Amino acid sequence: MGPVRQDAAFEFWGLFYRKQQIGWGANGEVYVLGLHEDGSRFGTRDRELYTPGFRVYRDPAKAQFDFELESILQFGESRASAATDVQAGYTFDAPWSPRVLAQYD
Repeated sequence: MGPVRQDAAFEFWGLFYRKQQIGWGANGEVYVLGLHEDGSRFGTRDRELYTPGFRVYRDPAKAQFDFELESILQFGESRASAATDVQAGYTFDAPWSPRVLAQYD
């Protein structure tokens, strides 16, 4: 197996922070992931995506209530690269135009 080489045409990165005991015996995490891809070099989707999220949880213990709440949002740009790309969505009639999207590739 040859050496692993870095290529600026494809970058995947992340930042992560965890804090214990943020209240009610819970722990908290926040993170952001990024993907930058030059599709012309790889024959793939030309993506620039950002994925921030957070998680709040309390570990299970005897005679104690536990929980976990996680939320993730993804935004950015991605171009369709194949005829097999399928997506369906719905935009709500609201002041900030929220949209729900299901995508299969």
